[in-house]
Amino acid sequence: MPKERTGRRGIEIQPADEVLRSPSIRTLLATALVALGVVLFCNAAAGRLLVAFPQNDGYAMIKGKWNLLTGLTRPVDVLILGDSSCSLGIDPRVIEGEIGGTALNLCTIGDMTVVGSYWMLDHYIQKFGPPETVIIGHVLNIWQRSISPIVVEQIPVPNSFVNLYTDTLGFQWRQYFLSLVAKYIPFYAENRSLARILTYPWRASKRDFAMSSSGFTGIQKPNPHRVLEDAKNYRRFVRKKGFRISRDNQIALDNIAHLAEKYEFDVFFVVAPMYEGLISDPEVEAYITEQNRFFENFSRLHPHFKNVFSEPMLFSEYEMENADHVILSASPVYTRSILKSVEAIRRRN
Repeated sequence: MPKERTGRRGIEIQPADEVLRSPSIRTLLATALVALGVVLFCNAAAGRLLVAFPQNDGYAMIKGKWNLLTGLTRPVDVLILGDSSCSLGIDPRVIEGEIGGTALNLCTIGDMTVVGSYWMLDHYIQKFGPPETVIIGHVLNIWQRSISPIVVEQIPVPNSFVNLYTDTLGFQWRQYFLSLVAKYIPFYAENRSLARILTYPWRASKRDFAMSSSGFTGIQKPNPHRVLEDAKNYRRFVRKKGFRISRDNQIALDNIAHLAEKYEFDVFFVVAPMYEGLISDPEVEAYITEQNRFFENFSRLHPHFKNVFSEPMLFSEYEMENADHVILSASPVYTRSILKSVEAIRRRN
């Protein structure tokens, strides 16, 4: 019974003393198992929800391009690798119309880094041997990045982390743990996509990833506001980071150069297109100069590796979707400029 205590302010009611029993080992185990079961069930349900209503276009691009590569039944003349800047910017149809032959665009996203380009090139060569021409295009701000196992797990090949990441970059416990998180805990690995579905379920219709049979993904309309905002991000990036090559990108570049030397084919590296308002920034110019210096030295060490542009091709905000993505009407200009530069390099050699 509660105890009564009389004071100057009247009667106060105090709670009775409560005695807590220590839980048994069986109770603790049962509680832990129930909690684990709830977590596993929720993550399994989340995984099915993401399969039914995929929200991440970048992950869809990785899966789509790798499925295109693994399903390829005949070799191509021009293989295009890199990130979304060349997925949107280099049109295989323009290449085929200009020089003939066949071309395939396997560019994915920047978070795959140059490592992703190396994996695709290696997979292609193992299947068909080297193509006649290899073009690799990446954005300016990719070089300091390291590839994440969460992104690697989006590659639709068996045991992608073990067979690709570990074989190239070496086994690391932390990275292995992240790969397991990506595979089994979508509440963490894809929390933004899940939040979008759960917050706005009426918008969670199945999103189609648009890609041509040659791997090209074009954008119809410009987005001037986004271009200008993205340009601000670029300026902040070059002031904060500067040009630096991450360990992952250096290993990938070395491996690509080794394949080119082993099989005797040239790799043409192209820098992504750029919003014209950025080139007048001294910090951006200094960054581009440092990048060119690196690739000039790299090309001297590896003669099969060719740096196509000394500076990016420039476009207005009305020809772009962000600061390094051109729209569909501008992609032929970018593609033809690459072909012209590649042909000039070949004539010189």
